Amino acid sequence: MFLEPVRGDKGVANVDPHLLPSGASSGALLFSAGLRESKDVYLWNRTSGRSEMLVEGANPVFAPQGFIVYQPEALQPDLWALPFSLNELRVTGEASPIAQGVGNASLSIDGTLLSVDVGGLEGKQLVWRDRTGRMVGQIGRPQQFIRYPSLSPDGMLVAVTGHDGGGREVWLHEAGRSVAQRVTTDGGSPSWVGWSPDGKFLTYSSRSDQDRHLFIQRADGSSGPELLAPAVKLGNASDWSQDGRRIIFTVSSQETENDLWILDREANGGTGDASPFLATQFNEQSSQFSPDGKFVAYCSDESGAVVYVRDFPSALNRRQVYEAGGCQPRWSHDGSELLYVEGNTLIAVSVTLSPEFRIGKTTRLFSDTNLSRIVWDYDVSPDGRFVLIEDVANETAQQRKPSIHVTQNWYEEFRDRE
Repeated sequence: MFLEPVRGDKGVANVDPHLLPSGASSGALLFSAGLRESKDVYLWNRTSGRSEMLVEGANPVFAPQGFIVYQPEALQPDLWALPFSLNELRVTGEASPIAQGVGNASLSIDGTLLSVDVGGLEGKQLVWRDRTGRMVGQIGRPQQFIRYPSLSPDGMLVAVTGHDGGGREVWLHEAGRSVAQRVTTDGGSPSWVGWSPDGKFLTYSSRSDQDRHLFIQRADGSSGPELLAPAVKLGNASDWSQDGRRIIFTVSSQETENDLWILDREANGGTGDASPFLATQFNEQSSQFSPDGKFVAYCSDESGAVVYVRDFPSALNRRQVYEAGGCQPRWSHDGSELLYVEGNTLIAVSVTLSPEFRIGKTTRLFSDTNLSRIVWDYDVSPDGRFVLIEDVANETAQQRKPSIHVTQNWYEEFRDRE
């Protein structure tokens, strides 16, 4: 294989390859890299031998009119067009939607667009589960897409990345009612949502000028997003310290893979400096502060996907939590347990934080097909219940069958909207 694996914040997987036309592109290649449900579109440049992320999405194909046609969500069939110069091998503008409800595009030279309507699509629903995995309640309402659930400090709201057929935004689902409301409206495909300890602010990663940055916004929607650490690109928010003075997040680079950084928050709410906490040649991600703020749990691929704990702020004394691996570490609210996911099984490890960190008994709680190994697919409440995502499908969706759509001269219709 002439293409090296791309390693990044969404795992390792090179799929959906599409050769660009010969000529100035000199055999350049478009492809997707990432997990099944969350991918990025990359360009491999034969001349430099390097890969560059272009946009979040999957199934990229090149359109002769000067666009990359792709799906912003790997599992959501919508098509967007990203302006792209074949001569310069670079993105030249902002992406715009082409069609909803169809995916897996194929384009001919004469401008005919083939796409697939995959039929009945399952939606997503937030649910409560107990330590045996039994569902004990529902949260908010179903949406077409839900990811990265994060429970508010008071347990009344769950922040997610979600959408109902439009663009991906941050939504809040109410724990006690079948209600969900949208918080962000900037169209930046936000992800990795987290809460400030007082429940007043949300942090998330979002696209801005084709780069991902870290943002903060009031949870009640009374103010717009504020850019955190402008000089830092490809940052994914992870967690706040309990005193509200620090935010730990992931920064991606081609030199050192995924690293853990710390952003200081001043007492008046202003933004201080951002600096590396842990930077190695391996991928470090999905980090969380312990309740007492003295430790950081994270997962790394140094020995496969493994959960580690280090002292904070020194980053010394690395401890491997369990020999079998896993990711998605979360602390219980009292600090007596460290939870993580191995495969699709939720595991609890008893720990002691004081006077020194100690690892105790390991308990396998339950398995769920909606748990994965990289992104956070769950959260834990103060009373020990778990927020998870469940697949749901309505009868109308189940009755629909896949079909192929043929659109002639697709660009003529798109040109007016563009």
